[in-house]
Amino acid sequence: MKNKESIVVCPCCETKLWIDRETGGIIKHVQPSKGKENLKDLLNKYKEHKAGLGSALSRAFDEEKKRKEIMHRKFKNAMENIDELEDPGKPFDNE
Repeated sequence: MKNKESIVVCPCCETKLWIDRETGGIIKHVQPSKGKENLKDLLNKYKEHKAGLGSALSRAFDEEKKRKEIMHRKFKNAMENIDELEDPGKPFDNE
């Protein structure tokens, strides 16, 4: 059986593939084991992720603040121009 198969190593991910010479099908594959990360690397990744969350939260807060200011200006403008409306209507009909 050894002469019916070939072993090929992927240049990208370094996975070993056993290929059947007759059919060209993959018989089995073995992915390389990933090295364990040390605690310092994990801590640095956590700090970067935490900093990114803080900046995203502050951006969202600023956008919400701007949106509220715009809505307040539009409401104030509408209240100043309410006399120009022919029939402002009622907010609720009691019928």
